[in-house]
Amino acid sequence: MILNIKRFSSLVALLLFINCGFAQKFYAGSITKISGEVITGYLSLPKSTTDKSIDFKESEKSKVREIKSDSIRLVSIHTKGGSTSSLERIQVTKKEKGYAILLIEGFANLYLAGEGVSVNKEGKFSPYSSFVSGRDLPTFSYLALRKNEKVASIIAVTSNAPTVFGLNNTFRVFASKYFSDYPELVRRIDNKEFTHDDVEKVVKIYNKHMEDNQKK
Repeated sequence: MILNIKRFSSLVALLLFINCGFAQKFYAGSITKISGEVITGYLSLPKSTTDKSIDFKESEKSKVREIKSDSIRLVSIHTKGGSTSSLERIQVTKKEKGYAILLIEGFANLYLAGEGVSVNKEGKFSPYSSFVSGRDLPTFSYLALRKNEKVASIIAVTSNAPTVFGLNNTFRVFASKYFSDYPELVRRIDNKEFTHDDVEKVVKIYNKHMEDNQKK
């Protein structure tokens, strides 16, 4: 009986492994390497934002090969609406690089990051976060990175859980510090004109102001 249970457990593990292999989904898109080379085909999502490689194939029937994350700058997929959704590999901390969803490009780029990425109903990259029910709540970080900066900065935290408190205060503290080179915007943030849900709006205001100043 013990032997049969062991065999049954091994069979279940094997079937799960096979099913996971077949369940791996590939998306039409491209990978832009740090060297500037762009390869187009089909790619799978990184299992976590710090994955060391991404699976890629030139066509749906081609053999899968690994593309090392150290060589990647940008990962893009085609959305259902015909636009492009991108992940950029950036320095998220002084010691660690990771994939973050690129939301806005400009004087300061805006990113959204979680523990991993998925694809939502619109075919766009979406963050996810693992959590233990009753103990943890899922949170995601908005990161900003100016072109002359090496490490991204957190400017806000958000969550799809309604019981996460303090998000607006966190936004005001971090955003006021990051946008200190635009005092008028900081004043508006401190006066509670914006909430953590307005992060994209705030970054667009900041970028336009800074880009207009560069033209003077």
